[in-house]
Amino acid sequence: MPDVADVLAEMLDVAGAETLALSDAQEAQALLVDNPGLWSALVTDLKMPRKSGVDLARAAAALDPPVPCILVSSQIGFKEVPSGLFAAILPKPTEAPVLISAVQQALASR
Repeated sequence: MPDVADVLAEMLDVAGAETLALSDAQEAQALLVDNPGLWSALVTDLKMPRKSGVDLARAAAALDPPVPCILVSSQIGFKEVPSGLFAAILPKPTEAPVLISAVQQALASR
């Protein structure tokens, strides 16, 4: 079974985006903080080992300029998703046009 990060990255690659698919949230946060200028947007899940999508979104929001985050999760509706932290919240599974549109809207609102 393909990794969800790879599937989402492929959806964005087809639309012409340059992507980096990571399944380790701790590694993603380190790359985000160490190289903030390389990131236009971040697509994350809510539940991941060692860190959550909320942790990643908070790190992205703290950057200058902040990096917009899109949440794609089957856990939508949980109280642990702070209001206003994500530019979009999409259910999993999601369709490529919905994901692409959410990323485009997040980038346009930067």
